[in-house]
Amino acid sequence: MADDKREQALIRHVEARQRERCREILEEARVQAQEIVRDAFAEARQRVSGTIAEERELVRRRIRESRARLATLERLRTQRRHAELLTRAEVGLSQALEARWQDAQGRERWVRNVVSQALEVLPRGQWELWHGELWDEATAEAVREQTAERSDIDVRFETKEHIQVGLCVCHEGVVLDATLEGLLAHRDAVRERLLAHLTAVHER
Repeated sequence: MADDKREQALIRHVEARQRERCREILEEARVQAQEIVRDAFAEARQRVSGTIAEERELVRRRIRESRARLATLERLRTQRRHAELLTRAEVGLSQALEARWQDAQGRERWVRNVVSQALEVLPRGQWELWHGELWDEATAEAVREQTAERSDIDVRFETKEHIQVGLCVCHEGVVLDATLEGLLAHRDAVRERLLAHLTAVHER
């Protein structure tokens, strides 16, 4: 009888130990499973974060490229618009100068301004004043009066077929070219001034 009790007690002890060991194994498995899940989640989160960062950089790069393309298109449109405006402005300027030369008062102011400039920059002596067919004695007399105070200047007038608008004042190879072609010869400078004027008008 005593042996049976000891045997039953031993069985119960073994069974209890087995249950305790099972609980330990299950707990270890649960902890390991949690660590695996946590590591997997961290890895997935890192991978997702990397993917999101790559996507954001891709979006930013595409935005930069789009802005660059838009800026390039805008510059091209602006350049074309300026070119069209400059072409019209150059034609308008040429026509305005021709009209001024055709007008007697405008022509008189033109000649007076050129002679005033010549008095400042040309050496004294024999001057040649070249002009076109649109010239009269009154204009020549006005030039003589304007230079009369300088006794060391003698002006000789000469008609040149190639001059249609404006005049030239010459002395020993030095030419003050105030013809239409001469005034517009420095195309870059003329276009720069026209563009500055057009831009100022456009921004008002």
